Amino acid sequence: MFSKEMLMETRDFIEQFIEFTLLVHDIHNENDKRFASYGLSTERFHIMFFLYTVSELSPSEIADKINVTRASMTGLIDGLEKAQFLERVNHPQDRRKVILKITEKGRDLVEKIIPRHFELVSKVNQVYTEEERKSFIYYLLKMRNILAELHLIKGKDLK
Repeated sequence: MFSKEMLMETRDFIEQFIEFTLLVHDIHNENDKRFASYGLSTERFHIMFFLYTVSELSPSEIADKINVTRASMTGLIDGLEKAQFLERVNHPQDRRKVILKITEKGRDLVEKIIPRHFELVSKVNQVYTEEERKSFIYYLLKMRNILAELHLIKGKDLK
């Protein structure tokens, strides 16, 4: 049963959690603004980034990586394909499956975006030690898995 005492005991954590969610929201909004100048949303940039670094993935693999539904993924891919940033290619062993590949135009765009994005990420990264970064990621994944246990989101392996 919920009580005011329980609220007061967890008040600091609740305030920190609210601050954390606001920070995540601010980061997402800032990314959207930055990527919009290139005609991309944050999600579309994430797709492009994974295809740039891995070369080819299935739509479902990317959907899992960027945490979107398969239906949302289709719309994101359609827009990127229309802009000629990626292409759908039949899977070599299973023609029922599709693989996504970044195009030269898509590769050029990512190479244009990455330096500025990397500069911003590096500035944040520089203030933390390697151990702090590992701890930060560990605790983020731990939080993700708690939320997954509540069936609110998908979990990920703790590393």
